[in-house]
Amino acid sequence: MPRNDPEGKKQSILRGAIFAYNKMGPGATAAQIAKEAGVAVGTPFRYFKTKEDLLYAAFVSVHEHAKECINHEVAWEKSVPEVIEQLVTNALFWAKDFPEEEEFTEKYIDLRYYDFYNREFGAFEAEVLGDRRIADRLGEQR
Repeated sequence: MPRNDPEGKKQSILRGAIFAYNKMGPGATAAQIAKEAGVAVGTPFRYFKTKEDLLYAAFVSVHEHAKECINHEVAWEKSVPEVIEQLVTNALFWAKDFPEEEEFTEKYIDLRYYDFYNREFGAFEAEVLGDRRIADRLGEQR
């Protein structure tokens, strides 16, 4: 990665956090994250104030990517069961194609931030699974 690519370096740090957390859990150190990212030990703190901020940013990044993958090329005009089938299929492909992201999400939620996840990201799940395009049509069928 070129030295003058701060966004690329930030993305490498986020990926490093995901891999380090998957290997070591919440005990992953900044040095281990930096090693996974291929950057100097202090570099993550140029982008994130704390390790917790970094892990949170990684979590948000993974969820944004999952949302993109899940909603990719969904034929919203089809029947509700067909749309739901496509969303579930896309979610399964995301988990298969990006196992490190799926593992990170599970570990991050289950181990340390379960309550935080429920409070902050319950709306995310409602947004993906309760997309207005689906919710409105479900209401029409009742």
